[in-house]
Amino acid sequence: MRVTLKRTSSSWWDERKYKIFIQGDQVTTLKEGESRVVEIAANPITVEAKFSWYGSKREKLFVNDGDTLEFIDNIRYSRQAPFVGVPIPILFLLYRGVEILWLRWIFATSMLAILFWFFYILFVARKRWIIIHHEKH
Repeated sequence: MRVTLKRTSSSWWDERKYKIFIQGDQVTTLKEGESRVVEIAANPITVEAKFSWYGSKREKLFVNDGDTLEFIDNIRYSRQAPFVGVPIPILFLLYRGVEILWLRWIFATSMLAILFWFFYILFVARKRWIIIHHEKH
């Protein structure tokens, strides 16, 4: 059966290539806005998309001839991640320059929360970076 693999275009330029794995084997790579038709033999299939350290969850899907699997950036993580660490130095400087104890606690707690979010994105959310959407024919 033939299945279309499609990567959506994002609102900003993205040169990453997604490696698409079906049944654990890499079948193709997709650039932004690109689509390819592949031949699938088994059903159900396991599908996963990766780039660098990040990717999607491994999903088990039942596909039919003519179905489309669309790979979409999860905006929640891909747009926030580059900027997560930016407030930490600012909060650290504010923390060092303030003598009021309760205000220092607020700055320190904010730094820890942002650091926690950074590690969450780096290690937990890395498998939620790409969303696989199954469009049935």
